[in-house]
Amino acid sequence: MSPSMMLSASILISALVLAGALFFVGADISKQIGTIKITAGSGQEAGAQQGGAQTAGTANTGGSAAQKQVTFQGLVESALIIGDSNAKVTVLEFSDFSCPFCAASAGFGGQDVIDYLKSRDPQWEPIGPKFIEEYVKTGKVKLAIKYYPGHGTGQQAQLVSWCAYDQNPDYFAKFHDIAYKNQGEANDAAKMKGYAVQVGADAAKLDECLKSNKYVSRLDTEAEEGSAIGVSGTPYYYINNASTVLKGAYSYSYMKQAIDAELAKQ
Repeated sequence: MSPSMMLSASILISALVLAGALFFVGADISKQIGTIKITAGSGQEAGAQQGGAQTAGTANTGGSAAQKQVTFQGLVESALIIGDSNAKVTVLEFSDFSCPFCAASAGFGGQDVIDYLKSRDPQWEPIGPKFIEEYVKTGKVKLAIKYYPGHGTGQQAQLVSWCAYDQNPDYFAKFHDIAYKNQGEANDAAKMKGYAVQVGADAAKLDECLKSNKYVSRLDTEAEEGSAIGVSGTPYYYINNASTVLKGAYSYSYMKQAIDAELAKQ
């Protein structure tokens, strides 16, 4: 086996160990669609139910003196947004630039991961490309992205993404794609900064932002926020006030079904 093949196999095995149980539990993939409702309540505890429904008030982490409370709207307001901020439907995604399943879902996955996903669902296709074209670019849906350490080595790409967004949200949208295309370099700060500059970001401003460490604490903050509402891997999607949750790298058809249901309510 060649070194590149060994590396590819290693990445896939690691990804499956970290995420396989979360993404595909049971033979019927449709049973993986759970629901959660998060409201501005007063600290009711949200319990995770695998593959089922859950309702709660404001979610919190529990177990600490200063419990972290989050609402869907609050999470969206502090997220990186792709699309029209006034869109009636919101998809909140927790992801990690180093997560192979996130890359696959975005439309930039390695063939080994894609083959695995199709082995579980022969009709599988990535969410990203059609979702962006049919819903985000048409102004129907906005994508709100937050960080969760699903694979654990995408911190540098994430820090660069926040700094690029500071300059222009469009830079982040373009960087998002190129970072996934070059996922093997996700924790290489210099390479990630170079890709951000390639899509238009100012190098000096990026350097200033990164050297200030202004976003380092946000890595932990967003991971805590994700845990507070039940995120346990990546990618993890909450649709429109978390009325529907897609717990993993679903085929696009499931996202389309959930979005169309929300649009029909408008």
